[in-house]
Formats: sequence, C-alpha cells, structure tokens
Amino acid sequence: MRAPSLLAAAALLAAGIVGAEVRATDDAGTEIVLARPAQRIVSLAPHLTEQLFAIGAGSRVVATTDFADFPEAAKTLPRVARAHNVDLERIATAQPDLIVVWGSGFAPATLAALRRLGVPVYVDEPSSLDGIAASMLRLGRLTSAAGAAEAAARYRASIEQLRSRYASRAEVSVFYQVWPQPLMTVGGRHVLSDGCAPAAARNVFAQLGPIAPQVSSKRCWRPTRR
Repeated sequence: MRAPSLLAAAALLAAGIVGAEVRATDDAGTEIVLARPAQRIVSLAPHLTEQLFAIGAGSRVVATTDFADFPEAAKTLPRVARAHNVDLERIATAQPDLIVVWGSGFAPATLAALRRLGVPVYVDEPSSLDGIAASMLRLGRLTSAAGAAEAAARYRASIEQLRSRYASRAEVSVFYQVWPQPLMTVGGRHVLSDGCAPAAARNVFAQLGPIAPQVSSKRCWRPTRR
C-alpha cells in the first residue's frame, strides 16, 4: 500500500519539487518563504481560486470561499469563508501549508487571526490589470506550477486584444455598482477601475482614494439640460 506514495515522492524529488525552498513577495510587501512548493492551499477569494487553477495548481486547493465557481472543478471544494467572514476552525482542519487571501476582502483583524494559525498568508491586492498577471507569476513561484508563465502570457494577450479592438472607439464613462444600500462603487486604486481602460471606458469615480467608496446617487447621475 505504500508503493504509490513512495513512487509519487520519487517523482517529486526527480522534478526538484520536494525540499526546494520557494519565495515570493505579496502585495502587502511581505516575503512569503516556503520550505517547499505549497501542496495544500486555502484560497480565500474566487479570483484567486480561478488563478490557481489557471496556472495548474488547482488540484492543491483544499478549500475556498463562497462564489468560487470557476472552473467547474472549483464548485466541489469545501467552503470555509464568505464575504468578510472566515471559519478559522475549518481552515485549520484543512491543514494548509499556504493561505492566499484577497487583502481588501477582509478586515485587518481577520487577516491577523489567519496569521495566528501559524500558516504563511499570501495577501493579494492587485491595483492594475498587469498586477493580475504578476500575481499569477508569484503564485507560480510559491507552487512551482509549470503553467504560470503561459497563463500570465495568455492573460496579457487577451488584454492587448481588447485594447486593439476598442482603440478607435470614443471613450465612455461608466459607473460600477458594488453594493446598493449603501451605494458603493470602486475608486481609482481598485483593479476594476483600471479594467475599464482596454474597452475605451473610464470610471467616473477614478479620482476617489478609497478602494470601495460609498457615494451618493446624485453624484452618479446628472440630469440632462433641455
């Protein structure tokens, strides 16, 4: 019964995975150092779960959060968090060797509680479209996923295709609604604000500093003069 495990370990050793230290600096400026590439990952954001699958590390995700529904395989993963809340006990039970989390998706106290579990916590907070590709490459380093570079290149190519498609279009102003009550949108530091540009669009609240500011409907819609 032990032969398959020994064979798997031998394969990992041959590939240089077991025992190979990996490191990457997250968006919070913290250097994450792992004694070996992550094998059991808790992903606390739908977009991070999607990225991990995209780079070829999806099989190592042992738990995720509500609304992580892409790709199809992500739907079968255990749920250990939802908007602004995490189940610390279930995360600890999953025995992760890496937790990846969306920085602005949780309060600082929640991030501190995750760190007290004694597991490395990678904070993801891209402020631009290129930051998403950079995140794929950093997650690729922490997992030694062979598909990270290809996934990042494919993503960048898709953005350039959008820029080319809409290059001759007149710019339009857009309002992105995050929440209805209170009315919330995205500021200029949010990645979605930068995401408007390839489609010849401009976030009307790009000048605001907060990532997800509360706004008034009077500031969104201006009556047309007759």
